[in-house]
Amino acid sequence: MRRWAVVLVLACGLVGVGWAVPRPRYGRPDPPPAAFPELLVTAEWLRDHAADGGVTIVDARPAADFAAGHVAGAANLDAEAGATDPRTLGARLGAAGIPDGGTVVCYGDARDPVAAGRLFWLLELAGHRDARVLNGGLEAWRAAGGEVASGAGAAPARDFRAPPDTSRLADFAYVSAVFGTPGHTVVDWRTDAAWRAGHIPHSLPFPLADLIGSDGRLLDGRRMRPVFEAFGPRANESVPLDDEFVVCGDLPRGGAAVHPYLAARLAGIARVRCYPGGSADWRAHTAAPVVRVVGVEDVRRRLTGPPWRRVPRDAVVFDLREPREFRAGHLPGAVLLPPLRFAKDLAAEVARHWPHADPARTPLVVYCYGPGCTRSRHCATLAARAGWRDLWWFRGGTDAWRVARLPLERER
Repeated sequence: MRRWAVVLVLACGLVGVGWAVPRPRYGRPDPPPAAFPELLVTAEWLRDHAADGGVTIVDARPAADFAAGHVAGAANLDAEAGATDPRTLGARLGAAGIPDGGTVVCYGDARDPVAAGRLFWLLELAGHRDARVLNGGLEAWRAAGGEVASGAGAAPARDFRAPPDTSRLADFAYVSAVFGTPGHTVVDWRTDAAWRAGHIPHSLPFPLADLIGSDGRLLDGRRMRPVFEAFGPRANESVPLDDEFVVCGDLPRGGAAVHPYLAARLAGIARVRCYPGGSADWRAHTAAPVVRVVGVEDVRRRLTGPPWRRVPRDAVVFDLREPREFRAGHLPGAVLLPPLRFAKDLAAEVARHWPHADPARTPLVVYCYGPGCTRSRHCATLAARAGWRDLWWFRGGTDAWRVARLPLERER
């Protein structure tokens, strides 16, 4: 009898916490200790090694910025301009004076710190085996007394024949296939507000600013690692760092503190891809599902009106809590669909309660208890996998609804 009681308690705990318990590894061995590649160099290191001929320095900024002042002897390749097709990328790098051998050191400046990280990714995508980044960029070089030149200049063309490493690249089809699946984490490196306004299902925003030290320079990999270890949808629920990380975003120049591909590599994440089209490319595909994090007012305007009325037929609303809580009070017009039944019963419940709903156009709203519950994130992903395109994640849930003093419906 005691054994059955323990099993029952454990089962109820798993349901009640909203999947907060980490996924079991099912006998998989623990991942090996993180290896931190030496990808950052100091200005002093670069000054000491630049003269021996084995280091190629590349300025990742626009040509106009390069002409105004650059590390003496550097080549120039605007990391934000030009195609990223791995079949032609090597020729583009070679034409800019970048060889496929030796050490290549990329740099940007404080106005666009992401540029160096993007060029670093391009080099790894092209198959270069020893690409590095100057920590602190041009400002660190100047502070160290490094020689600065001006003018357009042009580095002689070089051979770049290394085979590309396409495991570093993701496109729309790839991200569509892997979002929300075990072993993959999609990282959105836009601002939190932009992520809330619409994101790839199951993706999460990353606190890139936490990777910068008080001196304005990047932390080394060992100090970055704890930031990644804490990364997840809520406190005490982090994503597995043996996942493949797929980073995407479409911020303007200077819109981020560091490129997340470079940061993940520094922190010892073994498998990292970049989706260069990012959120803009995702939104350009009209069939792509998008999740929006909505607030009380968004939901109230959609679900209620003066006088209070049930949800219109062209909006689908699911309450993901337990039956007892649902009966005690739920959002107007919501239907109970617990997470463990969500994928199996979604189509049947929609057909029963909203027979005219169209997954291509009808908003699907999911909510649970409050910001600390991630059931809505998981179920929005399941709905996206089932073909729903306009997903509303009411993150505040019934907690926010009550705080706003809005009425809940009770089951009779």
